[in-house]
Formats: sequence, C-alpha cells, structure tokens
Amino acid sequence: MYKFKGFKKEMYSQNDLSSVAMLYNGKLIEDEIDGYQTLTVKGREYIAFETEDAGNIAGKDGVIPITKSLPSRDIEVRYLLKENDNHKFQLKYRKLMALLDTDVDVPIQFRDEMDVTYYGQMIELGEVTEASNVSVASFIIRCYDPFKYNDEFTATGNPVSVFVGTPYKTHPKEIKIQLKSDATKITVDNNATGRHIILNGDYKIDDNIVIDIDNKKITQNNRNIMNNLDYVTSDFHEFWLHDGDTIQVTPINSDLTISFQGRWK
Repeated sequence: MYKFKGFKKEMYSQNDLSSVAMLYNGKLIEDEIDGYQTLTVKGREYIAFETEDAGNIAGKDGVIPITKSLPSRDIEVRYLLKENDNHKFQLKYRKLMALLDTDVDVPIQFRDEMDVTYYGQMIELGEVTEASNVSVASFIIRCYDPFKYNDEFTATGNPVSVFVGTPYKTHPKEIKIQLKSDATKITVDNNATGRHIILNGDYKIDDNIVIDIDNKKITQNNRNIMNNLDYVTSDFHEFWLHDGDTIQVTPINSDLTISFQGRWK
C-alpha cells in the first residue's frame, strides 16, 4: 500500500503534500505531474437516501414508504496546475486527462482517510483558465457504488466467525470451499440470519468451489457451474455478512475460506 512517503520527486515532502492528496488507481497525482496540487475534496461525507413513497393517504399522517436506497456518490476534487509556459501547461493537462480517464471503476484513497477505499471513475474534467499557465480547476469522480470499503480481510475455518468491523452489512467478496469428501449437494449457511446458498451437482474430493456473489459467478475447479445453484431455495443475492455472523459449509469436513470488506456510508 502507498504510504505517502518515498516520493519519486524530491520537491515533495510530507509537509508540502496536501492533507487530501489522492491516490487514483494506485498513483499519487502529485508524483505523476510536477506542478499539480490537490486543494480540496468534496463529496466524501454522508449522502442522503433516495426514497419512493405511495403519497398521502386520507386520514393518515405522513406517507407510506415503498423503497429507500443510496444514490451514486460524486466526489469533486479541486486542484492547482501550474507550469512556466502555456505549451508545457497544456502538455501537463493532457497528461492529467490520460491519468484520470478509465473505462472501469478504480480504487481511490485520500491521504487523510487511508483506512478506506472508494471505487469510481472520472466523469467530468472541468475547464482550466484560458491562455494561462496557472489554473485552479476541478474534476468529478463518480462512485456508482456509494460505499467506502475497509481493507480486504480473509477468515478460514468451518465454521467461520465473521467480524466485519463496521455496522453495515456486506457481501462476501469470495467464498472458497475445498471438499474433503464426495458430495451431491453443498450448502453454505449463515447461522445468524438463516440465509443459505445451495449447490446441487456432482462434486469430488479435493474439488475447489469458488462463489462470487457480486459478479454472479460460481466455479468448480475454474469451470462455470452457475447452473448448479438452487435458485428456488438459495438466498444468493441476500447472503449478507454482519458483525458476529457464523458461516458454515456442508459437507462439514470441507475447508472454508471467506474474504470480505467492511463498508461505510
């Protein structure tokens, strides 16, 4: 992990660097572009829920709620960019565009909040001062997943006790199972919530099963077996982890490994 020290450029010291300096896809922009400095960051605070309701009902106070969900998160980064002449300034601006332009979400961290990671991509790069080699401008990063995440943690055993480290539920990133006996059914149970994932099929000793809920993938020795999921009785998309949950897999002699990230609003 980047520790904000040992910079490639001696011109930056720990004291010179902004408290909100940003790691974007693993790169510190101040290290990548001379004359760039992060000034302010807006949008990391609590974001309001979006709600849908059934409207007013005669004789009843308030409204009947239907849904409540978090919208995407927009983070606005305001920065300073300077150079000795206009042409070199434009070259640096192009380099900034290339560094920020991605087709997928990338990990994002800030110097004053290194214990969590956001995932997003730049959607808007504001205009800079025209015909100038010094400009204060901004860009916007959209986090389609509005949560910020702790470092990934892995727990092993069967059963496994889960300590998410936050008050919010989270999906497992991966559930890995190594079978120690043949089986025609595999069951993963959350003993605290009663939720479970059931796989039917033909399984042999030493088979490796990997369940990836967010990406809707289940593999057996790297072969796709998503069709083995018992859609009727499984809680595949609702298989959440909470602090203190206990996860167990059957056959009971199987090895179980779960990786997950606690998340914050």
